[in-house]
Amino acid sequence: MELVVKKHPLTQLYIYGEGGERNSLERLISEKKLNNNVFLPGYTENIADELNDSILYLSTSKMEGFPLSFLESLNHGVPIFSYDIKYGPSALIENGANGVVVEKDDIVNAANAMTLLLDDRKKLRDMSEEAYKSSTLYEMKNVAEIWKKELEKL
Repeated sequence: MELVVKKHPLTQLYIYGEGGERNSLERLISEKKLNNNVFLPGYTENIADELNDSILYLSTSKMEGFPLSFLESLNHGVPIFSYDIKYGPSALIENGANGVVVEKDDIVNAANAMTLLLDDRKKLRDMSEEAYKSSTLYEMKNVAEIWKKELEKL
């Protein structure tokens, strides 16, 4: 965020949830002078409302399975920005279509890719539309059909 804010000073990042890193994050936010850009609202009862107000979902996980939070994000038309890690992200993100995938731990390229996306609002809108579309693959009727076909093989 420190790099993104240099080009887009009004950009805001909200980190939801609770954990043992809160004090470290608060210290880092203060040290980097990002108090007007990075917020730690904690646990929320209704993440859907937050996603509806978002333009990007950012995940910097080092490991993921099949992240349901990604599916929620896509379902709300919020493109996903993620590191290229095993399993999860590549199952749901079509790079450049419904999200962006960058090499793990490459902070500079991640910031540059986010900045380019924030510069191109049309691309961001197109990615949002594609996020909605890609989420339909996981609607109950589609998943049920896949399961039905697999069970018929037995």
